[in-house]
Amino acid sequence: MYKKKTVVVVGAGGSWHYGYPTGEDLIRKVVQRSAIAAKLFAMSSSPHIPLFVKNRPDGRVLHGMDQIRLAYQDASDECKQLADKLTQLNPLVIDYFLGHNQSLQSVGRFMIGLGISGM
Repeated sequence: MYKKKTVVVVGAGGSWHYGYPTGEDLIRKVVQRSAIAAKLFAMSSSPHIPLFVKNRPDGRVLHGMDQIRLAYQDASDECKQLADKLTQLNPLVIDYFLGHNQSLQSVGRFMIGLGISGM
């Protein structure tokens, strides 16, 4: 159809018809999932909950229950911070938000994946 190399630019929301969230919906989903994850990680850091996980997503192996509980608490804090900052700032686009909040990029990307996957 095209005789020259062609680039098609699709504006924001162009993938909405395929079931992907708009920018605003994605932020709302990230906030919801981050808040839920924060609660789950906080519950998992409780000394009354038995723990079975010893490997972290970054590949480090944790030794001892105290380190595992601290890792769960750190994850809870990160998720809560992401949800709180997004709620407070209410950005239009999550990309710019993560660009200006580098400490939240990893957890933000993970929550974007959850938001897009529909989980």
